[in-house]
Amino acid sequence: MDNHKALYSSWALTGELDKHLAQVDQQAQERFDQIVVELSVQRGITEKLKTEDQLRWVQEMNAARATAEEMVLDEFIYTLDEKKKNRKESKPRFNSFDDLPTVLNAGDLAGALNISRATSYCLLRSADFPTLQIGRRLLVTRDSLLEWIKKQEK
Repeated sequence: MDNHKALYSSWALTGELDKHLAQVDQQAQERFDQIVVELSVQRGITEKLKTEDQLRWVQEMNAARATAEEMVLDEFIYTLDEKKKNRKESKPRFNSFDDLPTVLNAGDLAGALNISRATSYCLLRSADFPTLQIGRRLLVTRDSLLEWIKKQEK
């Protein structure tokens, strides 16, 4: 609210701030639920999978929920200045694939492919992408990424 102090003060004094925040929260929750459903369908996370392999179902649902949360935060919660900053970070930072680091994180991947960070997280969590997971970090090696790109061209 640094950029909108007057608006914030006005809303706080008139009681509109709580209404506005409740409305944003409701919209964010509805969008989150919608994205989770879409990702579940896209990734084949079904009740059948839940009965056959509960552990895999939980892993897939957790990944879908984490992706949805990241997308909702990017879409609803971050301020406009932060969105501009994130967009700048997602712009191509590399002149060629030779300039890529040996191991790429989500931000590097977004910059390399000229996609959003949220999309890079979706890609890193997709089953056919060569993701390297270290703890909670999702990474991809440059060589694996280049091989994956070649496969996509065919």
